[in-house]
Amino acid sequence: MNECTWTYSGDDYSSWDTTCGRMFCMTEDTPKKNDYNFCPGCGGKLIEVMPVDPPDEDSELETPEAMHARIVAETADAIAAQRQGESK
Repeated sequence: MNECTWTYSGDDYSSWDTTCGRMFCMTEDTPKKNDYNFCPGCGGKLIEVMPVDPPDEDSELETPEAMHARIVAETADAIAAQRQGESK
């Protein structure tokens, strides 16, 4: 069976780009939540791809370096909190 991957584009129209070369817009939720199991364009089994945590429209994307520094700092804070809890 053919598959058609739908990738959320995150634009203002809630559009989904497909591997069969089409674009579909959902007014609410995701294709799967709207009971789309197959692509109406090519008939392939619908595979949905959505970002884990899409960025806000007003936020800027984090650089890899900034992300690394943030994760290191958050990890250090978590370890310090855990150690502080163990010493009580």
